[in-house]
Amino acid sequence: MIKRMLSSSGLIVIAFSLLAITNIIVLLGVNTNRSGELTSKVILTERELRLPYSYNRENSGAALSVVYRVLNSDENNTYSYYNNPVWLNSDKLRGLGFDVDKYIDVKYPKLAIPKEVLLVLENDGVAYQSSLKAVKEKFAKEKALFDKNPTDARVKSSYEMREKELERESRFASRLFVVDAGSEYARLREQYSDRSRYLIVKGVVQLVYNEHKKRVYGYVQELSIRTIHVPLEHKSIFHKLEYNYEVEPRYSVTLHYGSRYEPWIASVASLRAK
Repeated sequence: MIKRMLSSSGLIVIAFSLLAITNIIVLLGVNTNRSGELTSKVILTERELRLPYSYNRENSGAALSVVYRVLNSDENNTYSYYNNPVWLNSDKLRGLGFDVDKYIDVKYPKLAIPKEVLLVLENDGVAYQSSLKAVKEKFAKEKALFDKNPTDARVKSSYEMREKELERESRFASRLFVVDAGSEYARLREQYSDRSRYLIVKGVVQLVYNEHKKRVYGYVQELSIRTIHVPLEHKSIFHKLEYNYEVEPRYSVTLHYGSRYEPWIASVASLRAK
């Protein structure tokens, strides 16, 4: 019995020791990230940083999810969430270290292992304007048809769909687009020098082979860190909020990325009328 009690006590000591060591490592990582170079500093709104779908206002913890998009390589689907961007072609994939050529003339190639790389996220820039322009053009075409055929149910339905799509794009949709990727921070930052517009973060890229089209393409699989903890001192702004995709932004967040390309919330501001 005594040996069993000693054994149990020993396991408890080991468990607490491991927990303490883990916490120390995490704190050292956070300190290193925040004490080094500030690699990005940007102000985002609820359009780009959203409350989780299952957000519980009574919970003492809160987190925001980064909502990013890409300009799709498919000309029939100009914009998309989490898809294959037009710039992520064979040459770019080679530059990221993927062996693209081994897929040529291979009937059943093995799926490449995803790679963690540096991604460039552009906030409210050229990519978003391109997406907005495309949606406006689609809406204009549908409106012209509807004006000529206002009693046609099919035409009316298509027009109303495009109208709602334009409203979402103009007022609610994320303006944060992944526009490039690379393996060297200095080279990317030289090209995208505005740290308030271009975030450089870690993310995962995957190569996919399309057997039907006989070509390879890449897609952004995920951001390495997509969920960002809200410090307790900023949580009061979110207390009365609930998840809502189609709502005018109710808050803005100043987001910092440190030397390890890891984010933290520096400040939060309410955008609600007082």
